[in-house]
Amino acid sequence: MKFPKVIRHRKAEVTIYGKKPNYQFYRIAYRVAGKRDLRNYSKYGEALKQAEKKVRELADGSQAGSFAEPAPFSTSASSGTCFLEPLAPWF
Repeated sequence: MKFPKVIRHRKAEVTIYGKKPNYQFYRIAYRVAGKRDLRNYSKYGEALKQAEKKVRELADGSQAGSFAEPAPFSTSASSGTCFLEPLAPWF
């Protein structure tokens, strides 16, 4: 199978990138609200299913991907003190 695969619906595009020897995941990439978003999947079937779902959402004008699934934060990260925690013994 040749990669990258581009899934299109109307004017929306989602690209599936294949596994590499140094990166063992399939990746889907798309643009939401002007920013590129990447998602990782261990199986090609799962990546294809999500790519087809996402391309339809984007074609319908959904910008929900820009708000969905935020990166996990600890409670200290949300308060902005996560960078100071390792230095706490010296203060």
